[in-house]
Amino acid sequence: MNKKKINFNIPFKGLDDKAVVENAQELNIGQILASRIAYSNRGAGKLMFLGFDIYKGNELELDASDVSLLRNFVEEDDAMTNLLKYRILELL
Repeated sequence: MNKKKINFNIPFKGLDDKAVVENAQELNIGQILASRIAYSNRGAGKLMFLGFDIYKGNELELDASDVSLLRNFVEEDDAMTNLLKYRILELL
């Protein structure tokens, strides 16, 4: 089975393609995504395991079902902005 290597440990870039900074720190896509997973009410199983690894900044080897799981989560999350969703989905 083919696996895709993805590292979400990257800066969150704004519309100007520059890293977004809050409180003198760059926002991190992986930490934002992992927090959304942790504080949602969906996917406590496999999704949460992925969330832990994403938060730690680990490079993940995802199979097609993992990619689909994350893609569906991101697309269906009403709390994420379209820009954030775009930045995550372009990695998937």
